[in-house]
Amino acid sequence: MENEKFMEASYEIALLIAKDKKPHTIGESLVKPCLLTACKTILNEESCAKVAKISLSNDTIKHRIDEMAHDLKNQIIEKLNKSPFFSLQCDETTDISQNSQLLFYSTKAVDVFSVLSDFSISNSLPWEKVIGICTDGAQAMTGCKNGFIQLVKEKNPNIIGSHCIIHRQALACKTLPESLNSVLNLAITIVNCVKSSALNTRIFNVLCNELQSDHQTLIYHTEVRWLSKGNMLDRMYSLKSEIEIFLMSAGKLDLYNKFTDEKSHLVSLKDQLSKYFPDISTENWQFKLVLDPFKIDVDILPDYLQEQTIDLKNDSQAKEDFKNKTVEDFWLCYLSINPEVANEAAKLLVQFSSTYLCESGFSALAYIKSKYRARLDVE
Repeated sequence: MENEKFMEASYEIALLIAKDKKPHTIGESLVKPCLLTACKTILNEESCAKVAKISLSNDTIKHRIDEMAHDLKNQIIEKLNKSPFFSLQCDETTDISQNSQLLFYSTKAVDVFSVLSDFSISNSLPWEKVIGICTDGAQAMTGCKNGFIQLVKEKNPNIIGSHCIIHRQALACKTLPESLNSVLNLAITIVNCVKSSALNTRIFNVLCNELQSDHQTLIYHTEVRWLSKGNMLDRMYSLKSEIEIFLMSAGKLDLYNKFTDEKSHLVSLKDQLSKYFPDISTENWQFKLVLDPFKIDVDILPDYLQEQTIDLKNDSQAKEDFKNKTVEDFWLCYLSINPEVANEAAKLLVQFSSTYLCESGFSALAYIKSKYRARLDVE
């Protein structure tokens, strides 16, 4: 029983090390000495002797993390096998050693497809269950002849390929027309004006405090980081009144007049964004069905869905549930009652809209495999 406690403690500490992305050696070089020092100071020698029995060596920590990762993989595969369908998100990158790493990433579509196909076969995950794949829109992923999506559709023609909305936003920012680009440059100029000197920064901070604003400072944008421009503009919008007062009091009338002229670019902004984020909810019957099954015209639905949809529309309890539940919870509740209609809704709701999880994985990889641990094999 005591040995099981030591092993449990070893697993728990290994999990903390993995979550914090620290090297495996930290267990023996730092964690264990800290535990022993605390025991000596607070408890007694007997407790120290027990703590000393916890195995935290480099090899032990690696073995514990590998076992937990293998167990998580088995749990996910088991859930995927039980699910009637699932979707994927894929992205590609190389680490600091210029090695291709696989969440699903490689430099060639054929390589991505080959690895993913081998994984699916070895874990009994049929392509027929995959309903959607979200990618970054790179040529290797979306090429019409040899792209990853095209290769996957040879296995399952019904798979829907989608373009990550984060990448769409990045593309929209890079192709702004001059009228909108001038507005972005104006915003950058105003931020630089407020933060150009310590005095201006302090004055703006005092102004925001006096007005009891939610924020006290503006933020810079970073050219190489996604969404940072959006964060900068969002902060500017939340401090719009404060910025107007500051520009007026500082005598920056030219910037003030340009900043308060909002209407001139709004139409252009709407047109530009619609190119990358088209409203398909009014054209696609799946979207109409999912968003509000009680307002949809049954005649536009496939024949096999019409009867169940009519039954659902005439169900007063279903109408009440739709008002009180989220869209996801509502369709999950009616999966057993109206399976065909709910399945169509689930196929849409289960798809990824971005490759955010892949990007988070890249950030973790960049932190773990740094220039100080460039020889690390993260596979």
